[in-house]
Formats: sequence, C-alpha cells, structure tokens
Amino acid sequence: AVVSTQSGHYGRGLKGNFSEAFVNWMHIKALRLFTESVLRYGLPATFMTAMLEPNRKSEKKLRDKLGVLYGSLDRNAGDNQEQMGDIPGVFVSGDYFPYVYFDVNTSFVEAAQDF
Repeated sequence: AVVSTQSGHYGRGLKGNFSEAFVNWMHIKALRLFTESVLRYGLPATFMTAMLEPNRKSEKKLRDKLGVLYGSLDRNAGDNQEQMGDIPGVFVSGDYFPYVYFDVNTSFVEAAQDF
C-alpha cells in the first residue's frame, strides 16, 4: 500500500517535471534554429520556420526537394565539410544540409503518456 501511494505521488511529480523539461527543450531548439538561420545563412530576423515529420519512405525525397529549394542560401553547400574547418557544435550529427535541420526524437513522449 505504501509503495503504490509513493508511486502515485512520484508519478504525478514526474509528469509535471517532464512537461516543463520538454517545453524548455523545445525552446532551446527554437533558439538554436533562430541563431543558425541568422548566422549561417544570413536570413533577416523575420523569417518563417516549419516543423516537418515525413514518412520514412518519403524522407529522402523531401530532403532532396528541400536541398533544391534552399541550396542557394548556403554559399558553402558544394564544399566538403573538412574544407570548411572544424566548427565545434555545428556538425554534431555528421550530416550537413543547406537548411537548418534538427532531428527531434519524441518516442519518449508516447512512453510518458502511458505512464
């Protein structure tokens, strides 16, 4: 009985803290998006952002189309990453695109909803 009472208490606390942490994580992603867009591509401070979640089958096709659409924004798009130099924190994923790309793993959100 004591374990189930404590479990319920901790579960409610974790749900509230998870929500706050997730909102803060998304805010940090938005700050990074703004910073990279303005500093890397020279966009004005007023620009539109979009979050896309493609199907696994259409992900490559979407990347190709985005590359064609926004390839002109990046002056270094044709260069190799090694030629651009080592910029800490910029090429974390190893992939480079002529647009700002973040992989947001939300698989734990569904797991938290089951909790």
